[in-house]
Amino acid sequence: MPRSSEAIETTIATNDSIDRKSKRTNSWEAKNAIVYDVSSQKLLKTKREAIEADHTRIKIPKRPLSPLQKDNVRISMPLSSAAGLDVLAEVKLSSLGLKVAFERYRGNIAEIWVKGIPQYVL
Repeated sequence: MPRSSEAIETTIATNDSIDRKSKRTNSWEAKNAIVYDVSSQKLLKTKREAIEADHTRIKIPKRPLSPLQKDNVRISMPLSSAAGLDVLAEVKLSSLGLKVAFERYRGNIAEIWVKGIPQYVL
């Protein structure tokens, strides 16, 4: 069976991206958060209480059912006043370790927080 290299596309919508209240909670997401820091371009696992006002919550789809598919998430947003979306980052969630990969496999990780959204480029 061939491996799929397609990333899951996640976009920041202007109306629903700042949903600060999670619809479902579980023990992992109640204590932890995954943060993509725009300035350092790094994906980090952090404590939930470290989430601040400059973080934007992005819902991510469930993990692919096949273990042969890569669990990459592509974060896209408009970086200019043009109507198109630009890829901000493509992150590999399994790079955060086995515990995160296991929680993602169980369906307990449904969001990524983005810190420091870049301003529109004119």
